[in-house]
Amino acid sequence: AYNRSYDLIAEPLRLSFSEEAAPEVSPATNRIDTDSLRGTRVMGLGRAGDSLLVMTERETFLYSWSTAPRQSTQLAISNRFGCAGPSSVVEGPFGVAWLSLEGPCVFSGSGVTWIGEQIRGFWDTVTKDENGEVHYASAVVDEERSLVIWQLRTTAFEGDTVIEHAKERGDTLLLWCWANNTFSTIVPSTSSQPRCMALLPHQDGRLRVSFTFDTSDSSHANHQTKAIFSWDED
Repeated sequence: AYNRSYDLIAEPLRLSFSEEAAPEVSPATNRIDTDSLRGTRVMGLGRAGDSLLVMTERETFLYSWSTAPRQSTQLAISNRFGCAGPSSVVEGPFGVAWLSLEGPCVFSGSGVTWIGEQIRGFWDTVTKDENGEVHYASAVVDEERSLVIWQLRTTAFEGDTVIEHAKERGDTLLLWCWANNTFSTIVPSTSSQPRCMALLPHQDGRLRVSFTFDTSDSSHANHQTKAIFSWDED
């Protein structure tokens, strides 16, 4: 907001924010309650220009303020689509994209748009916890190729609890091209499963989406990082 810098922390149905340019200072007065009718906790945050998107499980709100967050106004922009995975939220030229309980959504400045209709069948195969959520999901933006990449899972969880499920990694990559609103998937071989992904600078000076893969041996010494230059898409 007007070049002011604040750190925000999501709590159940409430946001805490720091003092301006002082992330270590967050007095008790720096709290914003989320006026939610359908949600029980804040699941995701995203920057939308000078405003803030706040998602519960089934709602999305837009917060705006002029001088400080404590004078913010809250506008409900969706009472159907919230967030199903906190780490699925990404920002880019398209606006803000994330995974809801019903699949991918995007906010481009004029409301929440569900873009998951064309992958409804695939979304039904995605592994979810008992609440239909994908806490394990992660995401990265590849601006060079106009792609949002989500790492998801289509096989059964190995753990038994929600906490264990959130720590498991995906086995399938879901790609959304925002330039033409199309989807594709990549399923890595079972002998080379990606552990994590990030946008990293390559030796040519360009940012590349990179993955850390497991080899057949699970020891850390056998983890490999590879940059992706082309896609073999299903």
